[in-house]
Amino acid sequence: MSDLAEEASKDGGFVQMARGVIRECPARNHVCEGDTILQHVANVIRYTNDSALMEWVQSPGWTYFVDGQGDCDDSST
Repeated sequence: MSDLAEEASKDGGFVQMARGVIRECPARNHVCEGDTILQHVANVIRYTNDSALMEWVQSPGWTYFVDGQGDCDDSST
């Protein structure tokens, strides 16, 4: 999961999205930025369970830009 998250942090699409989401936060207010991104993800990503038989971790790009749904680990990455 950490490798997927690190890879996504270098993706221009995610950087652009994050900058847009935190635009209303005061400069250097990391609490506001973190809370705002967390709330955005909670509003945009539909929570769905993995199959009971298998744990699946999908890429952040797939979760956010393509599928729009995932479980806790998908939202976290």
